[in-house]
Amino acid sequence: MELLILAVVAFGFYKMNKKSNEYKQLADEAQTKLDTYVKANQSAESIVEQAKLQAQTIVDQANNQSTAMMNEANDSLYTLQQQIQEREQVRNSIPDLTEQANALEAKIERSKKKVKEVNLLCKNALAAIDSNFRDALPKENIKVMEN
Repeated sequence: MELLILAVVAFGFYKMNKKSNEYKQLADEAQTKLDTYVKANQSAESIVEQAKLQAQTIVDQANNQSTAMMNEANDSLYTLQQQIQEREQVRNSIPDLTEQANALEAKIERSKKKVKEVNLLCKNALAAIDSNFRDALPKENIKVMEN
């Protein structure tokens, strides 16, 4: 009977050991799967972190380029506005300049007429002097008057 109890106990230990080994094998497989999952999760997190950094770099570069382009556009716009203002000032001054040019032309015409009149008066005076007083005036005075 003792032998039977011993055999039953030994068989029980054998069964328990076999189940224990099965559970240990299952636990090892689960641990392996868990380790694989953890490594995959870490790789995924690392990839996500790298992607975030790359995305942030791209966004920063795009923002910098956008800012540079906006500054350039604003500079160009300012320059164009100045040129437009200058052209408007020139365009607005054209009537005044035209009026001034016309007034100057009129003055020049009047001056030309006066010069012609003075020349004519001088010629007439010289002719009168020449016909009436040529011999009465010294020749130096006549030359001064002619000049």
